[in-house]
Amino acid sequence: MMKKYFALLMATIMLMAFSTTAFAAEKDTSDLSELFTESSNINITGIENNDVNTRAWPGSGPAAQVSSVSIEQIGFLDVEGHEGNVGILVKVMGHGRDYAKYDNVSVNYFMIDHIILSGTLVDGWYYLYDCGAPTLGDHRFDIRMVSHNSPYTEKTAWATFTIN
Repeated sequence: MMKKYFALLMATIMLMAFSTTAFAAEKDTSDLSELFTESSNINITGIENNDVNTRAWPGSGPAAQVSSVSIEQIGFLDVEGHEGNVGILVKVMGHGRDYAKYDNVSVNYFMIDHIILSGTLVDGWYYLYDCGAPTLGDHRFDIRMVSHNSPYTEKTAWATFTIN
């Protein structure tokens, strides 16, 4: 009987001694950035990101205020059903409602991915927009994010680019 307890104790000690804990770390770029094809046909002429802040602001209410909006990538999509279309990846810290326009026409995101800086709460989002089939010439993308909770913080970003 004592041998069984000793064996169980030794197995537990060995299990604890040889186990390791893995921690996930937030990557600087989203997995959504892998959904673009390489191309030299887009010449980005300007990007303005509003108050880029990589940290979330708790604000009031259950959802953190929008603390920054940044355009991370512009290119051609390689996603089933969206192949070859102009895609724009936007990083938003905080939680809010998006108002995006491509060449002054409203567009909606079709993919979203969360950002977790630490713990288990979502600190922000990556939004992927399909802006339609590419047309030659100059283009502009504008985005305005408004926080879900009071004081309804607003952040904006824009980009101009040329498709050759």
